[in-house]
Amino acid sequence: MLFCFVQLKKVDVTVYSCLLSCIVQLEKDKAELATQLRNTMEKLQELSTRSTEASSSSELLVLREEQVKAYKEDFESERRDRERAQSRLADVEMELEIVKREVRGKANRNFLMSKNVR
Repeated sequence: MLFCFVQLKKVDVTVYSCLLSCIVQLEKDKAELATQLRNTMEKLQELSTRSTEASSSSELLVLREEQVKAYKEDFESERRDRERAQSRLADVEMELEIVKREVRGKANRNFLMSKNVR
């Protein structure tokens, strides 16, 4: 029975390590998104400043088109990043379920083996 517990602890550490590395990666992705958002906000601020300086309506139209383009690019980038993070999370959850099934199977086999030894 002690052997079974030790095996479970090893698997728990593996699962924990896997989850921890996923969390670290998600934190990196979050930081990257924050940087992208800051850069986009700076671009938008620059465009906004330029728009207040624009004197003709044609210049203003060009600036607005650039703002729309910046918003669209930022939105699409964030969507791709969210989809990538969701996909990774789904993969990790699937891996976790597989490991849990393996742990249950090993625990059951070890339990049955320990009963047969007696």
